[in-house]
Amino acid sequence: EMEKIPWTATKNYWERYMQEEAPLAMELCEAERTGMYYDAQFCREIQDVARNDLANYERKIVQWADAPINPGSGPQLISFLFGKKGELIKTGKAKKSPIVRGQGFPILPHRLTKKKLPQTDAETIKELRDKFTKPGTIEHAGLDSIVKLKATDKLEGTFMTGLLEAVDEKNRIH
Repeated sequence: EMEKIPWTATKNYWERYMQEEAPLAMELCEAERTGMYYDAQFCREIQDVARNDLANYERKIVQWADAPINPGSGPQLISFLFGKKGELIKTGKAKKSPIVRGQGFPILPHRLTKKKLPQTDAETIKELRDKFTKPGTIEHAGLDSIVKLKATDKLEGTFMTGLLEAVDEKNRIH
């Protein structure tokens, strides 16, 4: 059938397949069979750096909140960031949920979840940082630490831990 379908004025799809697709498919099969080399030792070294950075960002956020807030918890961040400025707010329903002083950032109508709650993703945090704080303030530094924590956590989880779990005894990923 492919021989009947024109590709160019002088060639058909079968010729295209044999010239371009088939050789590539062979290379991909070989790459899958042998795997891709992955420098697991280097990854472990930079993973240590990333985990240290994560601890530093979390320490800065907790210091800013003046409470043992979990920056990975959306409900805790919502309470802390969008709670009435200066008001003491319990960040969850559990007895051990930290109490934080609300920062009073405005809720951005274009940054709401399906449940109409404020988003706490990196883009929302960046927008709050850039629109409502001044560089050099603790609020700017705190929001910046949240953005960096989210990015570093994603990289560490996906590209370090995830790939280290996939690497075989020959440092190859299939």
